[in-house]
Amino acid sequence: MRDRTARVGLRLSEGRELRLREFGTKQRAWVKLLSPDAVAADEALSHLGPEAWPDPPDLAERLRAPRPLHTLLRDQSVVTGIGRTWVDEILHAAMLSPFKRGDDLSEEEAERLREAMVSELGRVVEHYEEHVAMPLPEKFPKPTRVHAHQGEPCPRCEGVLEAVFYEDYVMTYCPQCQTEGRVLKDRRLSRLLK
Repeated sequence: MRDRTARVGLRLSEGRELRLREFGTKQRAWVKLLSPDAVAADEALSHLGPEAWPDPPDLAERLRAPRPLHTLLRDQSVVTGIGRTWVDEILHAAMLSPFKRGDDLSEEEAERLREAMVSELGRVVEHYEEHVAMPLPEKFPKPTRVHAHQGEPCPRCEGVLEAVFYEDYVMTYCPQCQTEGRVLKDRRLSRLLK
């Protein structure tokens, strides 16, 4: 297996290959190869939450914290396997505000969030299985509907997608579908708007 862009490449017993690539500029990815016994004893892994896909746990209890959903869903100790891009997609599909606090979720909203997690992550996996072939391209587009599409029409209601910019990432959402028409404060400009 030759792939200059992969940080790690593994050939699995059933003939499939697993390659780890990192597209970000910070290059923070790491890999540990552990036996099943070592996994249970590994300190870093012992704090990981359950997998987000294909069968995530009941989220009502896991998200009971006074923190925004966008933060909670990225916290790998709460649920594992969701990054910033997919949080935007999941919250949009669930029609929930990124700033709604986990401890304010109703049972119905928690179930809607869980269903959105399964459907959105499943959609993405299916897309990559169909459209990505070896050798991997240097960059390939993510199958996003909302994330990084600020200024474009919402795929559900045709309203304009908005974004909140942070130092090293962007959070995209639909004011009509997710925040009852409220446009959330853009962190880049808020200090200039007095």
